[in-house]
Amino acid sequence: MALVQVFWEERWGSMDPETQKRLGDAEAIDVRFPDRLFQLNRYIEDKTVAIAQVWGGRVVATAGKLPVSADSLDTDGLVWPGFSQPVTHKMAMQMRPSHCVYVNDAVLGEFEGHPSYKVNPNTGSVTFGTQWGVSHCDRVGRNLIRLELKKLYEGVRPTITRHWNKFAVPPPLESAYPAILKERHVAVRAKELTYAMAQLGNVLAVLAGSVGFGELRAEDFVTIRKTALDYHGWWNFQETEAIARHIPLESSADTLLDRCVKLDKLLVESIAEVNLRGLLITLGVPAESLAKLGTLKLLDTIVRMAQLGAKTGLQLSRNGPIIWERLIEEGTKPEQPVSHLFALHDIRILGAHKSGDKYKKLMAELQRFGVNTGEDAAGYGRIIDLIYDTLAEELIEVTKKIESAI
Repeated sequence: MALVQVFWEERWGSMDPETQKRLGDAEAIDVRFPDRLFQLNRYIEDKTVAIAQVWGGRVVATAGKLPVSADSLDTDGLVWPGFSQPVTHKMAMQMRPSHCVYVNDAVLGEFEGHPSYKVNPNTGSVTFGTQWGVSHCDRVGRNLIRLELKKLYEGVRPTITRHWNKFAVPPPLESAYPAILKERHVAVRAKELTYAMAQLGNVLAVLAGSVGFGELRAEDFVTIRKTALDYHGWWNFQETEAIARHIPLESSADTLLDRCVKLDKLLVESIAEVNLRGLLITLGVPAESLAKLGTLKLLDTIVRMAQLGAKTGLQLSRNGPIIWERLIEEGTKPEQPVSHLFALHDIRILGAHKSGDKYKKLMAELQRFGVNTGEDAAGYGRIIDLIYDTLAEELIEVTKKIESAI
């Protein structure tokens, strides 16, 4: 193997006596050297202009005494929990699919968010274009990835093998099965949230169609479409990839704040305020009553009207003005059916701005999710889980409320 540099340069300039002499009657001449080709031309549209070009190359380096592929994995191997001796490349190539290792999903942090890598949060697999991939993985429990040990030696770079080795952990006890396979991990939670948002968009589009508010589709209310999620993989979009990244149990408050910012982008910023406002006006709500309302308050208004409609037997598609009048007079319970979306948005604002006592304010906001003081002592991982689960439950519930009142 050798490292070779090649180059090409071109310059334009006025024809001078020396260049004219060199060219003579020719339109172009070549001057060849061992490492480059020099060419002198007359410009076809203006003979007073000369063009000089050069092509060349040089050997920068050649292979040393050792082959490029030499690595200590061929001789020393790596220690993996559950295996009695260090595993070399040769030993790994002789292993069966049943020879598995377990790693903490924090291993994915090196690859998450980088466009060069593709991380499948459902399985924990990672690919780098067509060059290499860590495959044959599956999630076990909340934070573990189980995979064939052979796949960590077969076709991947030694640096990748060593990286995964750093996060290796002992296999779970046999008594942990089968319950551990049913534990919810971040991909389960992120998928649930993503499809809940897509379904909300579908129901809002149905409601809009029932009252003649244009020919709007689900993606006109929520920027994600179920068909696109199914076709491309729900995690392969910017907003969904961001919420599917691993969540360490020992996560810090800053990690929680950052994740809430990402959740807000998917669950709040993706909702089209203009179409919610137009839908409510079509339902019979006076425009002046909505003038000061933002996205969440508009959504909250639709859900409150749906609650009252379901309670009274009135339909949003037929009795919108009556439902609005009764809502103003009687109210409804709960008074704020999307309360956790409001709480998420407030945490997102807290995370994006400087605050003198951010921790105290954060704990006050987390109480809206049922978090008590001191629950963060071991880290915020479980609290982030709770936020995911609570938001998914709320979205599913409000979608059912709207659907039942159409």
